[in-house]
Amino acid sequence: MTTKGLFVTVTTLATLAILGAACSTDNSKTAKGAITSGNESMKSSNYSAAEAYYKVAQQNDTENKKAASYAKAAKSLASADKQMNNYHLATALKQAKSTHNGTSAINAAKKRLVKKITVRQQTIKAFNHEIALAKTAASNGNSASDLGTINDLLGDHDIQAKQYYQIQIKALKLKVSLLKGATANTDANESTTGSATTNSNNSSSDNNPSSSISSSTSSSDHDGSDAVSSVTSAEIEQARKDLQSEGVDPSAWSDADIAQAILNAKKDGRTKVKESDMENYQN
Repeated sequence: MTTKGLFVTVTTLATLAILGAACSTDNSKTAKGAITSGNESMKSSNYSAAEAYYKVAQQNDTENKKAASYAKAAKSLASADKQMNNYHLATALKQAKSTHNGTSAINAAKKRLVKKITVRQQTIKAFNHEIALAKTAASNGNSASDLGTINDLLGDHDIQAKQYYQIQIKALKLKVSLLKGATANTDANESTTGSATTNSNNSSSDNNPSSSISSSTSSSDHDGSDAVSSVTSAEIEQARKDLQSEGVDPSAWSDADIAQAILNAKKDGRTKVKESDMENYQN
């Protein structure tokens, strides 16, 4: 090989070595930047995005074994979060707790997720306890108490959140069952006592015509009271807000007044209460 040829070869090899080193440096910077971005995604609990960033870091720095473990941890948290949102809380908690080998951002995200799942479990347990109490009261014949418990539960702000919709459905089904039971008991009582009181009522009516009117009015008032009691506290609160948005001050109206106005609106096929609904009630 000539001196000139040898010089060209050496120069080429040196250039490739320099380019390779520069490329390696660029890849290392890319990997570090990706890990930083992954950590930022973890801070906002965006586990899937974090996993993608850690995989980029792994691809650009194959010798960085930690990047692979970061991606694995992020994937685990993403799966736990999905399980939680699908209401598989026990599985979600187990998976979140088993996540290891992460950055400080990953470890912090893990703690937040574990706490979030635990709070949901405790809240659901408390709601189920209230439903169980209502069922016990119903079995003891205390329908007024258990209906009150269920109405209070359905009016709770937390139970209306998406993550507790299954509990809300359970409570609504129990309420329907309790209302049917109360109606059946009322019908049975009326059937039992009806024949025994017919003659007495007829005799009393002959001597005092106003007595039959009074009895009818009392029955009507009772039915109206039952209808009003079916309105939840959440509906009453929303009705007050609707009235305020229309420039009406509902502070002087009792909850019973508002409930009756809600019933008037429902009869008219509306869910939003107007001032006229209250006026109709008063008239």
